[in-house]
Amino acid sequence: MRIIVPVLGPVVVAESRVFIAGIVLIVLTTWLKLHFEIRKRWWQYLVIGLLNGALPFTLIAAAELHLSASMAVILNATTPLFGAIIAAICKIEVLTFPKVLGLILGFFGISVLVGWNPLELNQAMIWSVLASLGAAAGYGAVNVYTKIKVTGISPIALAAATQISAAFLLLPLLPFAPINSTPSLLVIICTLVLGVFCTAVARVLHFQLILNAGPTNAALTTYLAPVFGILWGWMFLSETPNLQTLLGFILILSSVVLILRTPILPRKPT
Repeated sequence: MRIIVPVLGPVVVAESRVFIAGIVLIVLTTWLKLHFEIRKRWWQYLVIGLLNGALPFTLIAAAELHLSASMAVILNATTPLFGAIIAAICKIEVLTFPKVLGLILGFFGISVLVGWNPLELNQAMIWSVLASLGAAAGYGAVNVYTKIKVTGISPIALAAATQISAAFLLLPLLPFAPINSTPSLLVIICTLVLGVFCTAVARVLHFQLILNAGPTNAALTTYLAPVFGILWGWMFLSETPNLQTLLGFILILSSVVLILRTPILPRKPT
């Protein structure tokens, strides 16, 4: 995203990744002979496509123009906090003290892990922070919505339909968001990787987690992503973890243990 957003712009980046992901997943869904159930679920697909694709992808891409990578990770780490509060309000999960402690601990673990950079408060920075928090809130809300409303459908078909819905919702914005410069081969490759692996594959796994493990547990991937980033850097790039990194690891993994030990209430039938 750091490579492609300055070239394509936030809206085109968001549209590209959901469109590529949608096409890949539609082909896979058709090949596996899965059913979309469009007449029954079209409204669900639009809601999920908006909150899990069109809106957060655009907001995050716009925020990346002004925020540091570490600050973007920290703000995105509020997703489980939003999800846990909304899940508790909807009475599908228990907001116990260990879970609250785990969520807060995980947030501080991310802060320690990636480092906290002082913000230069100006209008662009404030809007970028609000955009990142808005994306996190959307993710938290859609996780709960998916758990409550969507049952009996393959995560692959669900991911395909929602990504195409997101592409449809973003389409009217494209005439007002021209590309800044001609994309290079590197930009094209990064866009394809973002659409296929970081969106198509990731969305299938994410929806499977929501349906099986609950919205808050599914959102824990937000906490674990930086952990794996540092792990791959150590394994493949010879980047030696320091004391700050190890402390962040301990805080994050402790938070995951606390949250996963909290039982999930079954949703009452309506």
